[in-house]
Amino acid sequence: MTNTIVLSEPDVDTFITTWTGLQLEKGANATQLNTFATLARIPYVADQTSYTYVDIPGVQSDWYRTCRYNAGGLGTYSAPWPVAVPPTSRVAPTRRSLRACRRMLGRRLQGSLNVVTTTADGAVGGNSLIATNLGNQLDANRFRQWWVMPVDGANAGLVRHVSDQALNPVTGELQVGPPFPTRVASGTQVELSRLLPPYEMDGHLGLKECLNLALAECWVLDRLQLAGLSNTAVYTLDYGDWLDPEAIHEFYGPYVDPSWVEAPWSGWNARRDGQQILLDTPGDIAGGTRMDLSLTRPADTLMKHCGVWTDNCQGFELDDDESLIQPQFLVQVALAHAYEALAGMTTGAVSNRMGLKAQDQRIIANRAKYVGLPHPKERADHRAQSGALDQWWTWVR
Repeated sequence: MTNTIVLSEPDVDTFITTWTGLQLEKGANATQLNTFATLARIPYVADQTSYTYVDIPGVQSDWYRTCRYNAGGLGTYSAPWPVAVPPTSRVAPTRRSLRACRRMLGRRLQGSLNVVTTTADGAVGGNSLIATNLGNQLDANRFRQWWVMPVDGANAGLVRHVSDQALNPVTGELQVGPPFPTRVASGTQVELSRLLPPYEMDGHLGLKECLNLALAECWVLDRLQLAGLSNTAVYTLDYGDWLDPEAIHEFYGPYVDPSWVEAPWSGWNARRDGQQILLDTPGDIAGGTRMDLSLTRPADTLMKHCGVWTDNCQGFELDDDESLIQPQFLVQVALAHAYEALAGMTTGAVSNRMGLKAQDQRIIANRAKYVGLPHPKERADHRAQSGALDQWWTWVR
């Protein structure tokens, strides 16, 4: 087997003025310190806070420790740590679920998400959690100001903050506040978010809200049924307040014969009359005749909620909710909103950098929408009222 060691140095730009880098050593156990031998010296790189080393001949019984080094010698050693045993296998979140999309967004956002499984019960008062792979650090401030959220167990969905000097680098115990209502039990899966919280809180836009904003500006095709009524030429389209006349691009029916496929029907028009959307049909249609409207709808209105596909939603709500948009595509659009949020919650050079990233990501997102989302053609005898449908929808924010 091989052992992969990830060393974190959050304040690298401070230490780089005094130290050259990190020295990694391997030994047989935590008590025989004289058995530790140098594996590698990893030089610091400006602005790089994470360093990875792969110990190819490593085995599960190995122990490691690290210290800083420079031309004058070595700094203080960390406490030795063992190889972390992989957590117990669990069912992965559904591909298009909020949980899966949130994690993908967090990892794309400069790697600001860490998912761990607790390896022991936290403090009785609920003010800590313990996971061995949170340890192996030199700095007790490794997770300072991060957000912590258990995704299962008694505290599922509750978010807490990490304060100063909150990590025990040896045991992996992390202090949080305010305390959770109940003790964080061993085997609990926990998400740690660095830049944005899992959902909106403390005046900060959350990862969930960024995903929902992205869903609102994407769209999907839908085909809605309308039953014919005798002596009726104008129909009220009561599908939801998300419906726009310009989004309807085709009207199918009525059947020439019940066994035939429906065909596009000419002479129709969708229009707004105050709060209502009305459909003018070509003329009298027999009662009970099935008709279909083909349209584009905002992707946040049609969601799988509590296991059922539901109309008139407003995006993700629960971790198991699902959308129709592929996660990779959705995250590309959501990143633009995330960078915009970070530009607003920071100052100085960081705010400027995030603002530029938001602008660049908006160009990428709009290009992705233009290429990857459906742009139904309008027939020459029924153009969308606001112009070409594909141009109109592409720039909806």
